[in-house]
Order: sequence, then C-alpha cells, then structure tokens
Amino acid sequence: MLPTLEGFEIVNIETIIYCEAVDNFTRFHFMQGQPLMICRTLKYFEDVLKDQRFLRIHRSHMVNLDFVVRYSKGKGGSVTMKNDRELEVSPNKKEELLGLFGK
Repeated sequence: MLPTLEGFEIVNIETIIYCEAVDNFTRFHFMQGQPLMICRTLKYFEDVLKDQRFLRIHRSHMVNLDFVVRYSKGKGGSVTMKNDRELEVSPNKKEELLGLFGK
C-alpha cells in the first residue's frame, strides 16, 4: 500500500522496477503504467523493502534487483534496468551490488 496525496494505491512489489528520490517524496517506476509519486522519503522505503530484493544503489535510486539487466564498469558504475533506464551506482555501493550478483 503506497500513500498518495489523494489516498493510497495498492501495488504488487514484483511490478516495481526502481524507486527514485524526489525531495521528500519517492517516485515509483513500474513495468507498465505511469510512475507514481508517493508521500514518503526513499529512506522510508529502503527500510520497508530491504528484505524484498531491493538495494539502494545511490542517494537517489533504489532498484529491484530482479529488473537489473546489465552492469557497466566505472568508478561506481551504472546499471541498466529492464525498461532501458540507466542508473548511476554510488562508488560506496558498488561492492555490495556486485556481491549480490556473485562478482
């Protein structure tokens, strides 16, 4: 259940590709449909989704690991998501991310 300004939305966790911090709000991106702006911080959802194969890879992004299709090397590198969106990985999150993929 995701709280919105108008009420709440019920979503299936498996449909969330990634979450994006927007000030004190979080924008959820899904496999289908429009992004949804939620009235909570990304930190809040980081705590809620930590046991659901989500990883915060940057101060601005938390990804569903099941939708990562590519990792590109770099200082922190970047991941490409199933919707073709490329997201930067913070250098201090690089090892944790690679470890989850057995690298």
